[in-house]
Amino acid sequence: MSTHALQRLIAFDTLGGSQDRRRMLRDVTEKFMVCEDRYGRRNTSLFDLLLSRTASAMDRKSRRMIVALLAKAGMDEKEARNLIIGLNSPNRRFLRGTVTRPIGDLFLYFKEAADPGDLDPNIPLKEGHSLHLPEPMPDWLFQCQVTFFLKQLTPQIGEDRAQFLRKAFDKLRSDVVKAACDAGREEIILARRKIKEWTRVRPVDDDLLLELLGARAMTEFIFAGMEFFDVDAATMFRILNDRSFDCFAIACRARDVRRSVFAEALTRFNARDTDDLLEEPILHTYDQLPRETAERVMRFWQIRVKEEINKESLETAIAS
Repeated sequence: MSTHALQRLIAFDTLGGSQDRRRMLRDVTEKFMVCEDRYGRRNTSLFDLLLSRTASAMDRKSRRMIVALLAKAGMDEKEARNLIIGLNSPNRRFLRGTVTRPIGDLFLYFKEAADPGDLDPNIPLKEGHSLHLPEPMPDWLFQCQVTFFLKQLTPQIGEDRAQFLRKAFDKLRSDVVKAACDAGREEIILARRKIKEWTRVRPVDDDLLLELLGARAMTEFIFAGMEFFDVDAATMFRILNDRSFDCFAIACRARDVRRSVFAEALTRFNARDTDDLLEEPILHTYDQLPRETAERVMRFWQIRVKEEINKESLETAIAS
């Protein structure tokens, strides 16, 4: 959905026929929709958040380990740290789009992008849990990250040191994976608990969202946003990872978020180096978008979600 589509949405009430209006609502809400395996299942309700936090923790732990191993292999520790600082994150290749891909496809992506090491590629993906990634996905996520890091590092450290890292990572995989999974799960548990405690004494409003953004408490922001916008975790991810921020604009307008708060949120989001944010055009569009139209978009999205959940329930009943 481009800014042009938002301009069309502003003119929603001028559309003549109900079919035209429904077609536009379907087009607009398409960017709110996530992969069907996220709807109506408790075990996948937090999958994308859990994967994101686990992958981030794994990235940090792997980088620290690379520095320690390179120092052990004779490289100056300061030089090793500078090398690590210059490495891109392997997570940038997949995290922003996870909610639109089936979990099984993500698992295959990790396997195809990874040097398997001593992992058995024939072990199938098991059923996950809301706070546990399905096995053996974390192992393959780790191998995917290691493969990515070594591809960047080998021209700078040489094949002998790269081979030393490969062998060390094979031995240390289980420790790193467990620590990263524990860290990701703990971050989610603490953030969810904190938001629940806050909502007992104050409502979730746009001021709280802005406060969380300012503190860069993004996991707390996601749970607060789920409460404020009345969306599930996967959809919240979808909204936040829309590079155009059209989805965020619609969700905020539907909840009557003040323009000043919306503008400040854009400024703080703009610190993310993966965003290509044109602030002025979207602020102008935000001013023009009627709240009633934005509310209609969100209601239509809720209808589509219910349809997906009912379809999933029907398919499950037929299968059983």
